Amino acid sequence: MTWDAATWGFVGVIVGGLVTGLLTLGVEFIRANKAAALDGAKRQDDRQLGRDQFQRETLLELQDAVTNFATALGRLHSVRTPEAVAEASRAALLVGTLGSRVDDDLVRTASDKLVTTGAAVLKGEPVLAVMDEATTIAVATNSRAGELIRATFVDPSRRSEILSYPPKGGKADG
Repeated sequence: MTWDAATWGFVGVIVGGLVTGLLTLGVEFIRANKAAALDGAKRQDDRQLGRDQFQRETLLELQDAVTNFATALGRLHSVRTPEAVAEASRAALLVGTLGSRVDDDLVRTASDKLVTTGAAVLKGEPVLAVMDEATTIAVATNSRAGELIRATFVDPSRRSEILSYPPKGGKADG
């Protein structure tokens, strides 16, 4: 059986269509995979940006709360009224709450220690006996929080180069 030119032409069109269709499917499959990977990476980046924003806002609020708590404790030295005790109690609760939201173990530990130290004053211990330790803890907490705030502006893969553990100029206390 011999095939004439029309038959060969028809077979060529069919084979060409099949090859073109398979190549198109392959190219579209590769594009879809790349788009899915890009979308996944974008979602991951968006989640990281959201976490960084939350940590930044929390750390900034924590720095203010720590300062307010230390100020309220100092105020108790000169004026121990129910209002002053209530103010210091509210500040302690805020430091504890914000500290628990922070991802960094050092800041959480320091926040807990500050609240515990300040609670002694709220229970009636002399302010001067506790104030030096509370001030040291407050400064260390705010310093570490500032370091973490700066780190949220850096690519996560480079953060270990910036953050020191224990913090620069200090030691890790438990």
